[in-house]
Amino acid sequence: MPKGDLEIRITDMRGEPLRAKVEIELQRLPGDAGAGGESSEVVVNMASSTELRITGIACRGGPGTLYKVAANTSHYRTYSFFQSIRESMVNPPSDDIEFWVKPGDVKGIRGPKFSDLSIQGQSILAGARMVGEEKEDEDLVGLQGASLYSRLGPLRQACLLNILKKADHFSSARCLKDFQELLVCRQDRFFAFVRPQLPARLAESPKFKSAPGTLHKPMKGFRMSSNGSFKSRDPLHTPMVLVAGHGAFTWGETPEKAIYNATVLEELARMAFVTHTLDPRTARLPDRLIRKHFERKHGKNAYYGQK
Repeated sequence: MPKGDLEIRITDMRGEPLRAKVEIELQRLPGDAGAGGESSEVVVNMASSTELRITGIACRGGPGTLYKVAANTSHYRTYSFFQSIRESMVNPPSDDIEFWVKPGDVKGIRGPKFSDLSIQGQSILAGARMVGEEKEDEDLVGLQGASLYSRLGPLRQACLLNILKKADHFSSARCLKDFQELLVCRQDRFFAFVRPQLPARLAESPKFKSAPGTLHKPMKGFRMSSNGSFKSRDPLHTPMVLVAGHGAFTWGETPEKAIYNATVLEELARMAFVTHTLDPRTARLPDRLIRKHFERKHGKNAYYGQK
């Protein structure tokens, strides 16, 4: 039976050794993609090492065999990816294993000092008007600035840092600039005043989609914006990306779906090429039109091409 090896790098998110036992499951995919494979499990104590070679993995000769690799260790979330194994070679990994800590197991974080936060982050905390809507909020009432940041503790501080980072990213339309005074900061919730123009900006942004009104229940004394509620788009709704100086990336819930999405991307690229060949001055479609055609198939009230 043909066999191949797999070499993997295993670390925490800081790139440091885990110094712990790691369980790695190699599960052959069903159908032709997993032909020739045998599901197996490897348990290893990584100690101070960050490199692991798994040998003798069963595979099909020629095109190889596709596996789902899932790694587990205490206090961290499962990390998984798809991996092709070809015979008689050390297969390079399709991904490095970088374990993310389980939020409920966090005892402390190494976050930046208040003075090292972005100007906008400091401003949100400095102008805070913390309210005690729930019992867990009461210890923050009346605090602002560095005192508030310190009192948050590791879990709420991690929540704040996560939101500050995500909201300042282009994939979130850099909406952080529209955040104002902080009201509530919990492990899974963040309430703050925002600039009046933010809801309308999100409604026009292709980076956000409408969400059910019950998804974000307003705080006491507040009401839902007339523009509704929003959330960032699901990565499976846009399962492809172009990278400068590199080939395109596509993904999906299964390898077959990822290949299908790659075919769709090729067709979109062909259509764009032909369009600009015919008229190099062709402008980008307006965001409102992109949003309309996206949501008629993928929105909560989708009606086109259903099932």
